[in-house]
Formats: sequence, structure tokens, C-alpha cells
Amino acid sequence: MNKPLKCPICGKRACDVSGIPKEKLFIELKCPNCNKIVKIPCDESAVKQSPHPHLAGCRG
Repeated sequence: MNKPLKCPICGKRACDVSGIPKEKLFIELKCPNCNKIVKIPCDESAVKQSPHPHLAGCRG
């Protein structure tokens, strides 16, 4: 299951990763929401939490 990573500037979903690696990794990209170049740590601290935890595993 893909995990959405949040932008450190606007806090919205910037990208998805298929898994969190064991080694330290950063993803640098242009946020599709705030259009800023951001560097996101690929770890659990950057994973965006679902506003509806009971729906997190559901696919429409």
C-alpha cells in the first residue's frame, strides 16, 4: 500500500512512496500544491495521516 508524504511547507500530499526504506533518504521535488521546491525525508515523520483513519485501507 502506498504511503502519502506531506509537503513540509503546506502540509498537503506531495507524493506517494511504496515503502519506507531503512536507510536515510530524501526526496526533492516541486510540490504540486504550493509549487515550492521541497526536500522531504522519506521516513514515518513525513507520512500524511488520513483524516478518516477508519477509511485508510478502503479503495472506492
